[in-house]
Amino acid sequence: MRTDSREAKLKENCELPGTDKFSRKTKALLFIILQMFCNGSEKIFANSFLFSAWDVSSECPQAEEEFNIEKGRLVQQERLKIMTFYEKKEKQVELQKKIQRSNQLNQSRLKTLKAQDDHIRAILDDAVKQLGKVTQDKTQYSQVVKGLITQGLFQLLEPAVSIRCRQQDLDILKGVKDAAVEEYKKATKKSVELSIDEQTFLGSDCAGGVELLAKQGRIKVVNTLESRLEMMSKQMMPEIRETLFGANTRRAFFD
Repeated sequence: MRTDSREAKLKENCELPGTDKFSRKTKALLFIILQMFCNGSEKIFANSFLFSAWDVSSECPQAEEEFNIEKGRLVQQERLKIMTFYEKKEKQVELQKKIQRSNQLNQSRLKTLKAQDDHIRAILDDAVKQLGKVTQDKTQYSQVVKGLITQGLFQLLEPAVSIRCRQQDLDILKGVKDAAVEEYKKATKKSVELSIDEQTFLGSDCAGGVELLAKQGRIKVVNTLESRLEMMSKQMMPEIRETLFGANTRRAFFD
């Protein structure tokens, strides 16, 4: 009689033997926890507990249904976590690919620019070697020296100026000095005392041209052929690049 009463009470409350009364959701969670974590010596007790709970769940269909619902919810939750994790990983991989591609493009551009600069430098070095031919024509070179002196005077605008040249250009300098001074006076309405430094000359590696000094050498204007070539090459570098390599489609400013 007492056994029948206990079975009736068990069916009514879905009470597990030897335990307190559980809610249906708690039983469902216990099923999952015991299935995941029981091992070894606990297996015997876990199996006994699960079989007893299964007997009760078979007598309580609502508990089994809630167990299945809870299991499905947990599986879906973990599935979403996994999907989110791999979506994040996929985005990281795509970002790394973009960074790598950008680095490769930059390295390629740098190599191209370096090759272009090396080519331009080789051309300018060859032009420096060709400067010596300018001095071979004495008449033409005299006009060049005169223009370099006049330009230097315009830059200094000083009343007393000393001038240096190569030792082999000394006679040419003496021949054009007065003409340069007259041109300067005519343009500026100012007088200037121009003296030639016959003690210090430009180096033997200089292709030609002059140096003008004022204020006891504290102010100097370098008007050698090499300095003029360097200045012009910097000013005309965009035109030189366009002539050698074509127009740059990425160029945004043309001032």
